Amino acid sequence: MALATLVIVLPLSFVLRHKPEQYDMLPDGQRTEPPTANDTPSSVNPAQAEIGGRGALRSRTFWHLALAGICLVTVVMSVMTHIVPYLTSVGLDRSLAGVIASAIPVVSILGRLSFGWLADRHGSKTFAVIAFGMMSAGGILLAFNTNLYSWVLVVFVLLFGIGFGASVVLRVSLLRESFASARFGTILGIAEAIAMVGGLIGPPLAGWVFDEFGSYQYMWYAVAGLTLAALVLMKTMPLETRTT
Repeated sequence: MALATLVIVLPLSFVLRHKPEQYDMLPDGQRTEPPTANDTPSSVNPAQAEIGGRGALRSRTFWHLALAGICLVTVVMSVMTHIVPYLTSVGLDRSLAGVIASAIPVVSILGRLSFGWLADRHGSKTFAVIAFGMMSAGGILLAFNTNLYSWVLVVFVLLFGIGFGASVVLRVSLLRESFASARFGTILGIAEAIAMVGGLIGPPLAGWVFDEFGSYQYMWYAVAGLTLAALVLMKTMPLETRTT
């Protein structure tokens, strides 16, 4: 990993472009000519453009996204940490269990690309609800897959992987849409710091469930429940609709 970082990531960092203004360009959707009388109002007003971390913390929208982030990270860290021990505990070969674990982040690329494209055209909120619903269905399948049906594992990887990739992208997209601010880096940092609480909760909780009950089944029910809670948070989240 260190070698790959030095060989791939470090050289790329020198050619990474920053703000489009540095290249005499404008961000997507903006234009150089002045607006006409027939133009529709902007969806972001000057007051919203100046919102910072404290302003975001007073927003119900922010907390819906932050709490959904905790649910997401709890679930993802639990599954990715314990999926191999779980599959081997129910009789699956360890090497095949490793392949299944590796397939989840690979499949998540499909969710990131496809749901990102769909959200750009039809709105992020609806597809965030769908993404968390897919993850919840994947958790239920994992809980009921006690006899290692191969088709169930395939469907689980597709549902959970695509939903996982999509939810990561769409949560950040919704943050950006709701808090289009010069302080967005601060707002995103706060939201991600809150979400990382899930990383402290998920893996130890899954391990405790296995130690106490001799099975991960109850944890997979919890995975389904947490992603369902995130779905409700997305569904009931108020959208920032301030206009000039």
